[in-house]
Amino acid sequence: MRRNRDGKLLELIFEEITDIECFTVGITENKFMLNKEKQKAVCLSFQNIGEYAKNISKGLKELHDEVEWAEIYGFRNIVAHEYSKVKMSQVWQMIEEDLPHLKRNLEKILRNLQNS
Repeated sequence: MRRNRDGKLLELIFEEITDIECFTVGITENKFMLNKEKQKAVCLSFQNIGEYAKNISKGLKELHDEVEWAEIYGFRNIVAHEYSKVKMSQVWQMIEEDLPHLKRNLEKILRNLQNS
């Protein structure tokens, strides 16, 4: 049962990553900085990613410590409770650097869950 729940949560995170990719496809950092709508959409997706990550079982998190689960949820808290402190330059950096890495890790974890 836990495996099914974890799998669903991972799929939801993957969907949010795909949404962020769609929100930001073909735009530059400068255009992102000037577009409040895209900023808010991306931040909502990051908030959702953090919420889903928080609910993944401790066992799966321990098994896949290559994912920075605590940092993902920590950023969710900042977006949810201290939005005015969010630096959009850091958000852009996360889009460019962290999300591709997270996406690759999730693909691997999901494959492992499906094959077990």
